Amino acid sequence: MSHECPGDQFEQEANQARLCSAGCGFFANPACLDMCSKCYRERTAEDERTAANGKAAAAALNSSRMDIGKPASPVLPPPRPAPEPVPSADEPKMEAMRAIEEPVQEEAHAPTTSASAEETSEEEKRPAQKNPGRCFSCNKRVGLTGFKCRCDYVFCAAHRYAEAHECKFDYKSAGRQQLAKNNPLVQAAKIDKL
Repeated sequence: MSHECPGDQFEQEANQARLCSAGCGFFANPACLDMCSKCYRERTAEDERTAANGKAAAAALNSSRMDIGKPASPVLPPPRPAPEPVPSADEPKMEAMRAIEEPVQEEAHAPTTSASAEETSEEEKRPAQKNPGRCFSCNKRVGLTGFKCRCDYVFCAAHRYAEAHECKFDYKSAGRQQLAKNNPLVQAAKIDKL
């Protein structure tokens, strides 16, 4: 004997999925007026557009009612100014960009000239590595597994780190130069105050 309560029938209806009332084929949400979220969003956007158009039409109607007592004047579009050549509009921007880049390039070249002079004198004092197949510190044979440091010497696995072979390469200044090169300073043009 099957006995169904009215409450059970409502639960079954609630568990059954409803399709979108707009007919798109997706499942509906009762909170979205029995439409899927996409159709509901489109519907609300359309309603907002029509409401905005209705307000604009009402404002135009009100302004035309105010103009009834005035003599009619022909509606002409405002005269267009002569179009300016495009390059002239970009020239101030380009000049500002060049002005910004020039000091940065001059500053970047100034330290490198003094640093390059120091490096050349330092390179003359450094001993050259006689055999690149051997570690510069312990003279251990490294073959193809040698590690070339930024100081231009080859080291074994034990001496490959800068601390292990007392590397003379200045990593700090090299990192700063690389950052300055990769990230140029960008400054806005100064604005004249009134």
